[in-house]
Amino acid sequence: MPPVDVDTASVETQMRNLTLSGHVGFDSLPDQLVSKSVQNGFIFNIMCIGETGLGKST
Repeated sequence: MPPVDVDTASVETQMRNLTLSGHVGFDSLPDQLVSKSVQNGFIFNIMCIGETGLGKST
């Protein structure tokens, strides 16, 4: 297969430079998920079961 000619100047202008706001890695995934949940919000349901008169609905 012959080599492909690539204009490196156009490739460099299309690349994005990102600044990192913190540590990136597998050990920081729980912290990233917490931050994302706090920013976006979350919904959860709780089912409470038990005998009559225990105050489940209060």
